[in-house]
This record gives sequence, C-alpha cells and structure tokens, in this order.
Amino acid sequence: MDPKELESWIETNEGAAWLNGLKAPLLAKRDELLAKNRELSERLTEATQKVNDTSGLLQAERDAIRSTLVNREIDGFVSRNVVPTMSEVARTMLSSRIDAEVKADGQHREPHVSKETAKDFLLENEESISLREYLTRWSSSEEAKNFLLAPHNSGGGARGSSTTFREFDDADVSEFRKAMGLKD
Repeated sequence: MDPKELESWIETNEGAAWLNGLKAPLLAKRDELLAKNRELSERLTEATQKVNDTSGLLQAERDAIRSTLVNREIDGFVSRNVVPTMSEVARTMLSSRIDAEVKADGQHREPHVSKETAKDFLLENEESISLREYLTRWSSSEEAKNFLLAPHNSGGGARGSSTTFREFDDADVSEFRKAMGLKD
C-alpha cells in the first residue's frame, strides 16, 4: 500500500478501527502518566512547603540561639565589669552594635563578632573574633572607661584596715548607732 492508499483506508471504518486499536493503549498510558504526574506534582508542592516551613523554624531557632548566646555574654560582661548605674546603658549600647554569628565546634557554640563590628579591635590577620574577646578588647578603649568599674586595689600601697564589722560587739554597734542618730 502506498501512502495515499493507506490514508484512504484509514478513513474507512475498518481502517479507523485498526488505528483506534493502536492508539487506545497509548492514550491510556498517556492518561496514566498525566495522572501520576499530577499526583507527584502535588506531593512535590507539599514537600516544598514542608521544607520552607522547616527552614523557617530552623532559622528562628538559630536566631534564638544567637540572641541567647550574645545576650548571655553581654550580660555576664556587664554584671562583672560595668558600674551598676551604667549597666542598662552599656548593655543597650553593646547589644545594638554587635553583629554576631554563631560558630559551632562540635557541641560548642560561640558568638563571633563580624569584621565590620570589630574593625577597631581586630589584629592584622583576624577576620573575626569571639564576642568575649571583642568585649575584652572594647574594655580597654577610651569609650569603655566611662562605663567600667575601677580596678580593685587598696590604693597607694596601704593594706587597709584589718577590723571587720564582726569584731565589734553589740555594745560598740549600739554606741555607734546612737552617735549617728540612728535607732537601736
């Protein structure tokens, strides 16, 4: 059969039935694959949404860990080194300046200050420093002197008094209170 005869034959009932018999399994397979594709597409959309949700939760946890570590380090530094009346000012100032990222070493997590934040305190070959090191270096700056407690010492070599309050008896305390105009 030449192509023109085949084309004419396909237009007959017999030819059309033969052609539909060949197309039917192909069309069924196409429909099956399209349905499977829709199902997989829906599952992919659901999985993508779960990944996005999980990524958001993970980022929120990372931010909470970073915030906790930074605040703990700053709070510890402030409570040990800053004049109590300046604590909130120092804490707020330091917190607002610090751009830190958490570096992990196994189970250990430590906030590190970015190069931009620590630029005044970095040594030549350093890219970043730990927050603790940043606070230590900041404490030797001119700005920090307005906030920090005076170093503990007993002055110009004096040893100070060896008498403590516990060495006074009740009569001495009573006499002192009366001399100061306080009630016993």
